[in-house]
Amino acid sequence: MNNYLRHFPEFESSDMPTFEGFEDTSWHNDTCPSFERPLSHGVSIRVWVEHQDPEQRDYLVNRFAIDLMQGCECVETVLMTDDLNEVREEIKKLIEAGELLTGPIAKEYV
Repeated sequence: MNNYLRHFPEFESSDMPTFEGFEDTSWHNDTCPSFERPLSHGVSIRVWVEHQDPEQRDYLVNRFAIDLMQGCECVETVLMTDDLNEVREEIKKLIEAGELLTGPIAKEYV
């Protein structure tokens, strides 16, 4: 069973997108399910997924948010949207940029 189904049973599995290479990091103390993928230098991408129905959302105005994380701390929210295609494009860009996180660029996030 996925973490999000255990911690957020009200979410329909048919409505939950999948993110290749991401681990389900959902936890019951959070407001919605999340999925995380490490980059480098201790920085990772976390995707938050809220309910499809805006009336059921607890915190996020949009269905999706992407945060850059260092450990359990959010360094920066880089995207909030209702468009899954935008999420996938931003993930692709972040993964490509994350592979280059060295030197001065890494210092922004490390």
